[in-house]
Amino acid sequence: MFFKHAPHLEKKILITRNKSNVRSMVTDKPRLTRKYFLILAAGLVVYVFFLYIFVDVEAIIAAIQYANLLYYSLAFLAIVMNVFFHSLTWWHLLITLSIKAPLKKIFSFIWIGNFVDILVPAESVSGEITRAYLMSHDSVDNTGKNTASIMSHRVIYTTMSLICFVISSIFFTMNYKMTSSLFSLSIIILVGAMGTLSFLVLLCLKRKLAWKIINSLLNLFDFILRGRWNLASFKPKIKQILDAFYEGLKTLSNHPMSLVWPTIFSIAAWTFKMLITVLVFISLSINVPFSAIVVVFSIIDTLQTIPIGIPGEVGLIDITMTGLFTALGIPPVISATATILTRGVTLWFNLLIGGIFVQWIGVKNIKGTVFRS
Repeated sequence: MFFKHAPHLEKKILITRNKSNVRSMVTDKPRLTRKYFLILAAGLVVYVFFLYIFVDVEAIIAAIQYANLLYYSLAFLAIVMNVFFHSLTWWHLLITLSIKAPLKKIFSFIWIGNFVDILVPAESVSGEITRAYLMSHDSVDNTGKNTASIMSHRVIYTTMSLICFVISSIFFTMNYKMTSSLFSLSIIILVGAMGTLSFLVLLCLKRKLAWKIINSLLNLFDFILRGRWNLASFKPKIKQILDAFYEGLKTLSNHPMSLVWPTIFSIAAWTFKMLITVLVFISLSINVPFSAIVVVFSIIDTLQTIPIGIPGEVGLIDITMTGLFTALGIPPVISATATILTRGVTLWFNLLIGGIFVQWIGVKNIKGTVFRS
């Protein structure tokens, strides 16, 4: 057994779905429909029911009460640093593409993107659409370049995450016993993430393929809408945006050294997000191998990029995280407690701060101030 209970716990614990969706989420006075919060509440109820059936809820409450608040407060600082380094990554890519935007605006856009990611059931994709929309300008050229910067950001971060996942999995397998179910899940996640990354890279390299996919989607939507919208009229503008997108990618590829700092910033962002779970276990005075935390974090981080259709994946991610830690030999009570505290930072704090930025910054205000010549 590779964990160690703290003495004071041993007795107590027994160890824009589419663009209109995006605009409705980010306006001067956002009005969020109740269904998003109702689904969040429903997912929370599911997780509480799961804990009630399989875990000693009173022991979880006792463990939370004994948590070291100093170390746990550092977890909130870690998520802020995670967003800050993501902001630096995107900001540096925009500078390379000759797009000027204040870092403080980029910082707020990342929070807003995270907020939309949580509430709109198209995880990761919805947040990136929101960021592209917020950074869009009257110029079609800038729209394409903005999208290129966001795509590059996604590719860099995903590539770095996969490398860390593979290294930590190998190290953990060599030094600790990994259950067959956890091993199988790791392989599935790895294959799925590599498939997604390969598809993104392919789109970045094959302009004709990207246009065929876009054209096919437009035709499909036109069929579904039965001609109520003249989608064909959008094709020339979309073609212009696509040309600008590939021009932006060409600029980045012609300046490979410009990707060094974004890569370093992405590593820092990943590290700070992973440190949240580390700090949670430290606050509980529980010793867990670093590689085990990285393996679980990598699986959860990858799962959260899949558009499952549940706002914040509340319930699903919580149960999965608890199950993964338990599969590694950590008692269910400790696993559940660590999950609750971790999600308090990565989900609920993200939702709170993102909501504040949504209220503070409206689309009209952003459009009038973000670009400075």
